Amino acid sequence: MIPIEIKSGPKGSLKSLHEFIERCDHIYAFRLLANTFSIEKSVTKSGKEFILANLPYYSIGKIHEWINYVIQNQKLLPNGKE
Repeated sequence: MIPIEIKSGPKGSLKSLHEFIERCDHIYAFRLLANTFSIEKSVTKSGKEFILANLPYYSIGKIHEWINYVIQNQKLLPNGKE
């Protein structure tokens, strides 16, 4: 399971997403928001690093394709991990 959080505003702590990442065995999370596409490295409060893909709302129809893209291309990120 991969967490997907939908944000209605520009701010938010992503607390639930961080808790999910802490308990799962992979490093991928997705956030839908009113913004442009970006991928960033993020860290939970306990220090677990993960990849956060920010997607604009309209991309939800192709979320499976975006998930595959991020997982397949994560090594292109700075300090990419498997």
